[in-house]
Formats: sequence, C-alpha cells, structure tokens
Amino acid sequence: MKTGEILIGTVVTLSAPQVPEILAQSGFDWLFVDGEHSPLSSSDIEGIVRSAGLCPCLVRIRDQSEASIKSALDSGAAGIIAPFVDSAEVNSLPFAAASCSTWGAT
Repeated sequence: MKTGEILIGTVVTLSAPQVPEILAQSGFDWLFVDGEHSPLSSSDIEGIVRSAGLCPCLVRIRDQSEASIKSALDSGAAGIIAPFVDSAEVNSLPFAAASCSTWGAT
C-alpha cells in the first residue's frame, strides 16, 4: 500500500473454512470478513481468519462494543472496519477499545 500498489480483496460471508482458503490461494491480497451483514459468529470469524493463512483479513464488526472489537482482533484479524462511524467522537471509540492499558500492570 505504501508504494501505491493496487491491492485486490473480496468479501467473505460464508463460514465454510474452504472458502477463505481457496480465496487466499487464488491470489487475493486481503479478505473482507463481513460480521455485520452476515450470520457469522465469533467462532466462524476466527475460523475464517485462520483458514485464510497469511492472507490478511479485515473484519467488519457487528457494532462498536468493546467485546466485538476485541473478539475480532483476538481472532487474528489484521484490522477492523467499524460500522456507524459518523463523527470524530464515534470514530475514537474503536481505537480506545482496541488499545491496551499499561503493559505489565497488575
């Protein structure tokens, strides 16, 4: 991306692990996992990300709750796409939820 190269991706809405595996091996640069407009569960999303191997996955989360954000990132997603972002204040919510507090704190 930094070099201006065009990257090609596609949408994944099916939970079958063969789908992201085939798509990743077909030469796509990234996969868009739609957790908002599909019936995918958290475990489905984790399986998709795992099946994609080294192909980065961006997950559109169902809502901007901390649980949704952390679940998507914990699945191994390269990033999230947050729905309903219509202001700077709303835009900061996913960043706050995804950031870690002081490392090593007890």
